[in-house]
Amino acid sequence: AYVCLCSAQAVKQYWAKFSAPLLDCVSIRYNTNERVTPMFVGYNELRKRVKSAVEKQMKRQGKFNQELSATEVIQNCKLTNNARNTLDLAVIRYGLSPRAEANIIRLARTVLDLKDGEWDEIGQPSMEQAIALYGKLPEQAY
Repeated sequence: AYVCLCSAQAVKQYWAKFSAPLLDCVSIRYNTNERVTPMFVGYNELRKRVKSAVEKQMKRQGKFNQELSATEVIQNCKLTNNARNTLDLAVIRYGLSPRAEANIIRLARTVLDLKDGEWDEIGQPSMEQAIALYGKLPEQAY
């Protein structure tokens, strides 16, 4: 395993090279130094869930969640009140841009699609997981 020996200042300078709009295009930012809790167990199970999620997306909107426009996000990604409140708090706490907010909603829709069952609204658990997967940059600790 590779261990970074860079100082906190060096890491901060590295991430400062990237513009905010460019970083907003990255939907999943997961710190691999943290303990990973697997969402799925087993390759075959993962394959089935991904296939099912893709089928749900194609049936619902004819394209992948990541390809949804802002208008399509509003149409296809309904949030429960608790999910909306959780997202609003994250937007305020982390100073997220509207683009980042839309990316998190798309990611929450994908998280929900990967779960068994059919739900129309994105709930708080899916939103919390999407926010965790979206993450923050290393110098912006929670």
